[in-house]
Amino acid sequence: MRLLMLGMLKKPMHGYQIMCRFKECSKGDYMPSTGALYPQLRSLEEEGLIRCSEINGKKTYAVTKEGEEYLSKNEKLVRQTMTRFIEFWSENDLGILVSRMESISKTLMAGAAGALESGSGQDLKKIERSKEILARAEEELKGIWV
Repeated sequence: MRLLMLGMLKKPMHGYQIMCRFKECSKGDYMPSTGALYPQLRSLEEEGLIRCSEINGKKTYAVTKEGEEYLSKNEKLVRQTMTRFIEFWSENDLGILVSRMESISKTLMAGAAGALESGSGQDLKKIERSKEILARAEEELKGIWV
């Protein structure tokens, strides 16, 4: 994330603009939280790679001379990191996998919310069936990834 932020700061930006840039690069699927973004910005500032200044009452972040030198020395790594980030969110197999995980999560959350509201015995059966499906899927996925 640090390299991506540093690479994105070719022009001065506010924190929210950086967050929106992540969202744009991920085709709307990822926007870092303030809790993820600002500690990284502070760290980059402490290292002297970026500077923070206040313009019109808003903190603006820009790459320093040291940051430009770092980007220049690590140009290939920065480019590769940005390419991997964009490809991750594109319509390749990994992007499709992430989309399916998000879709399953939304389906389960909607079902759970409905079950909480209704409290019917039919929902208990759906919950048990869902737990069984997820347990099997988890075991199969562990066989692939772990």
